[in-house]
Amino acid sequence: MITGADVQAAADALARVVPFTPLISCVDLAAEIGAAEVMLKLDSMQKGGAFKFRGAYNRIRLSLEEERPRRVVAYSSGNHGNAVAIAGEMFDLPCTVFIPKDISNYKRMALEERGATLISYDRHVEDRVSMAEEYAIAEGAVLVPPFDDPSVIAGQGTSTLEVINAGRTFDILIAPIGGGGLLAGNAVTAKELATDDVLVYGAETTQTDAAARSLREGKIVTIPPPETFVDAMRKTAIGNEPWKVFSRYLDGVGVVGEEDVIEALNYSLRILKLIVEPTSAVPLAALLKGRIPVSGKRVLLIISGGNVTVEDLTNILG
Repeated sequence: MITGADVQAAADALARVVPFTPLISCVDLAAEIGAAEVMLKLDSMQKGGAFKFRGAYNRIRLSLEEERPRRVVAYSSGNHGNAVAIAGEMFDLPCTVFIPKDISNYKRMALEERGATLISYDRHVEDRVSMAEEYAIAEGAVLVPPFDDPSVIAGQGTSTLEVINAGRTFDILIAPIGGGGLLAGNAVTAKELATDDVLVYGAETTQTDAAARSLREGKIVTIPPPETFVDAMRKTAIGNEPWKVFSRYLDGVGVVGEEDVIEALNYSLRILKLIVEPTSAVPLAALLKGRIPVSGKRVLLIISGGNVTVEDLTNILG
């Protein structure tokens, strides 16, 4: 399992290339849910429009200490692939991304604009991991996993470290759970570099609740490929590396319905004045629906991404 020292090392390396993303306080939201304070860490304003750049850059950086690959490879439903393409370009490495056939047009276009080579797969019948691993070996490339990798997880954990280094304190950390890399990295940061009594919660939907089920059963649980508009949560299981962290540091998971996510997206637009992608609205929905106990507490919520179009939001909101 990664440690706070791994996160600190990643932060030292990333300091030269990662912009400090904004941290804002939301008085109206805090009053509505009965929290003492709600802070939003806007990683939706990170390079590539999501938190993913942190981990992608850290993974490629460390790989270059061992060898010089000819290419970088990723498998992704959008944000991770975009981050790998951006980081690869910074190291003068071309990028190949394995994408699901049902990827959103917006995220496909973003990858194409980055000059990434795209290879489609059917998420229901094909194994993207083995496909990408075989391709990486054949091409002499470095594979950058989206979440199941210690260096990627350590990079993601630098988000909360920025908050700590800014002198801000919090009682509860909340983040969405896709494969688990974002929450795992920041859980380590909160538990080891802030204070021991910080509570860490994740958020999922009823269709994508692999982490919640795993936490209840004490082992990684695999679910069928979910059909959902919350595209970054379309996983069948959390990763082995994130599970190492969750089994030690995760205090709970708030699970909400898709109708709750729609309400949260609407709330974000009307009240918070923020455009966020559906995955980022899941923890907000968990707060608004009382799925996570926050009464009188100082809450840090990581807004993971903002890669969504007006057309997509219009379709989701009806």
